[in-house]
Amino acid sequence: MTTSGTITGSGSIFVNGQRFAIDDAAITVNGEPANEAALALGMVVTVAGSIGDDDGDGTARTVKAFTALRGIAADLKRDDDGNSLQLRLLGTDVIVEREGTVFAGTDFDSLAPGSRLAIDGFTGVDGRLRATRIMAAAGVAAALLAGTISALNGTTFLLDEQPVDAAGAVLEGLPADLKDGLRVQVRGNLEGEVLRAVRVSGGTGPTEALDDGDALRLEGRVARLDVDTFLLGGIRILAAGAERMPADLDLAEGLVVEATGHWNGEALVADTLTNRRGTLRLAATLSAIDNEAGTLALQLPTDSIALATDRRTLVEDARDGLPFPSIEDLRTGDYVKVEALRDGDRLLVTRIDRGADTPARVLQAPVEDFTAPATITLLGLSVAVDEARFQNAVDTDIDRGAFFDSLSRGALVRTVDEDGDGRAEVVEFEFPRALDGELAFRDEISVPLVGDKALPANILTDLTSRFAAQDIAGAWLDEDEYEVALADGTRLFYTADGALLDSSGPSAEAGHVTSDGGSIPPGQGGDIPGSPGDNPGSGGDIPGSPGDDPGSSGDAPGSSGDNPGSS
Repeated sequence: MTTSGTITGSGSIFVNGQRFAIDDAAITVNGEPANEAALALGMVVTVAGSIGDDDGDGTARTVKAFTALRGIAADLKRDDDGNSLQLRLLGTDVIVEREGTVFAGTDFDSLAPGSRLAIDGFTGVDGRLRATRIMAAAGVAAALLAGTISALNGTTFLLDEQPVDAAGAVLEGLPADLKDGLRVQVRGNLEGEVLRAVRVSGGTGPTEALDDGDALRLEGRVARLDVDTFLLGGIRILAAGAERMPADLDLAEGLVVEATGHWNGEALVADTLTNRRGTLRLAATLSAIDNEAGTLALQLPTDSIALATDRRTLVEDARDGLPFPSIEDLRTGDYVKVEALRDGDRLLVTRIDRGADTPARVLQAPVEDFTAPATITLLGLSVAVDEARFQNAVDTDIDRGAFFDSLSRGALVRTVDEDGDGRAEVVEFEFPRALDGELAFRDEISVPLVGDKALPANILTDLTSRFAAQDIAGAWLDEDEYEVALADGTRLFYTADGALLDSSGPSAEAGHVTSDGGSIPPGQGGDIPGSPGDNPGSGGDIPGSPGDDPGSSGDAPGSSGDNPGSS
């Protein structure tokens, strides 16, 4: 068995839910011999070893860790919610989550341009890295960058967008000379815009030593999704017929999943696909813990919520700084932030972060019921919202009436009760298929609803006919394709001629009819939501002010004569 993913626990190590004894394993970090103490929570590692017939505990032969990035951060920007940021390091954009990234020697709020950092994570089709771990690397001068060689010309090439000059570098672990498509890690020094390589190392991929039929388990971000075929970390996954866990797992670009199956020489043929990150969010104090059963309960103002954990649940300790915490280290009364997903009739925790006590209580979940304008029901709990501030899915303030006009059962909504009195101060729509930061930073052109270079009239007409009750939260142009985000987090993709290519989100659940009369199920056909650059939520001004009908001017940016994205 070869498995590649994040370390989620110790006591030996847990990777992709599998416990491996590493007493006799050969451990290397960035190609250098290391010991168990060098392995840390959130690191991405590849483990080769054996497991029992019952898929029980395993024994590792080798454990290899390769840092994705190490260097000085630049161009850092934060989202409006304060839950994610994006920084640039060695030509790579990195998504960092307040609650989804493990920190060592630094924290989310301390990150700034000029910070010297070592970063582990998963890349997507857009080239961005979603950080699983960030460690302060002050005093470490050498830069590290892992990626795939392209544009090779003699000894110069690109790793993602970073120019590299490998003249005079030591080449190790490579099957032959440098070539395009080869995955390597480069160690060197940044001179101006060029990374001068001292060493170029191969052997960084999990499939390089596999034979046909070998068992393989991979964790990563879904990229280049085409029905049941996609990439994880550049490795092709064939998932037709694979069991999905949970059963309603809906694949999307950028989703973090685990694929288990066998290697056929060219791809991983998956038997199972497991969702590794949830979009449910809770923050409250622990009211009950059952270590033997692996269950927890969180106390919210009106009732408690029962949660389940498994061997994949990652526990982080921002309060006491324990290096490898587990649920056995948690105590009733601890304040925790929880990420979870629905798995049948249980709420399965994917991450727990113990932090400093605060009265704030957070619930983020699909809406089960609501009574306008007073209450919303999430996870069986009624939340009073009559005095709240409301926001649409791109974090623009809207009034209460516009919020409830856009609200439907199943919409993903986040409520924040800042003082724990049972009444939410903030209520906002969220994009239902996106982790924090996935849709918060974009470079595409923001398109106004009226005026110069506005959203085409045929698209506005289609939106008005399909979604009369919904306001447009934002619109963007990526080459020859338009993306429109509605207030409730529904995303729609159109051709320049006004043909609907794809849709996802609460208002798209029933499916829609394309401009030629054909039926298109939500989440299928055309481009996939979350494809490169489809990142509503920031960049320029948001077209369509709160409450404006599509095509009205209101206070929307992009009034007559404005360029797209101007104010």
